[in-house]
Amino acid sequence: MTKKTKKMFNQTFLVLAKKTFFKKYPNSQEKIASIKQIHSGYTNYSFLFTLKNKTKFQVRIPNDGNLVDRYCEYQIIKLLNDKNFVYYDTKTGIAIKKWIEGTNPKITNAKSPIFLNKLFKQIYQIHKLSKKHYTKFKALNFAFYNTNVHQLPPIARKKYLKLYNQHKNDPVVINHSDINLANIVLSKQNQIHLIDFEWVILAPDYWDYANFFREQLLPLKYAKLLNKYIKNFSFDVFCEFVFLCTCFAYLWTFKMPKTTKIINYRKLQLKKIQKYVKYKVK
Repeated sequence: MTKKTKKMFNQTFLVLAKKTFFKKYPNSQEKIASIKQIHSGYTNYSFLFTLKNKTKFQVRIPNDGNLVDRYCEYQIIKLLNDKNFVYYDTKTGIAIKKWIEGTNPKITNAKSPIFLNKLFKQIYQIHKLSKKHYTKFKALNFAFYNTNVHQLPPIARKKYLKLYNQHKNDPVVINHSDINLANIVLSKQNQIHLIDFEWVILAPDYWDYANFFREQLLPLKYAKLLNKYIKNFSFDVFCEFVFLCTCFAYLWTFKMPKTTKIINYRKLQLKKIQKYVKYKVK
């Protein structure tokens, strides 16, 4: 995407964000202090609306070509009783939410056992949600992404397929499925808030934790903390899931628009695959 095209896209989404906000709050135009773009990710653009009284709202405009199941996202928002959302369009995924004051944690936080235990406890609470809600969510769709399995290096492809067949029928729980430092807000009170449940799915409980380790390239030694949160925790199985979800992230990129950002992300996942492939499959 050229700079000119990117600027045009940004402007289009900004216009839509304003239209959405002023429709929800029709008398707020004179109360706006500033509007700032704060995010342009793989699947959405976000803008921060700050009012003159210091109240802040995030307006999110999806840009995923309907790849994200917004119905599932809305269900988890309701299930978790997330009162920060003040508007959500279930058809488009356009949303307005109250701004959570805080910062994204740094990698130094991710290496702190205190921080990790707080985070894992939050993940565990999601995994504990009752099975009666499972019908509202879709299962992890390996088959959809496996159409590009030939893109994996031969040694990784062999291991991936073996592990896929080994774990495809494992028991599942509700997973956030995209836990990384950018999707965590650390408040001034040192509380952890998980955000952006776009990719919520049903998957084995190892999935969320493995994804977090993969995203941050966190040393696997910290996985010992998971004994509290995964019943009959196995370090070997955890390593298998780290490898599985890394391959999955790599295959996911072939379903996304071929942008520079996606290509760079794909290259990064390939490096991680080469790192994790060394863990021996039983």
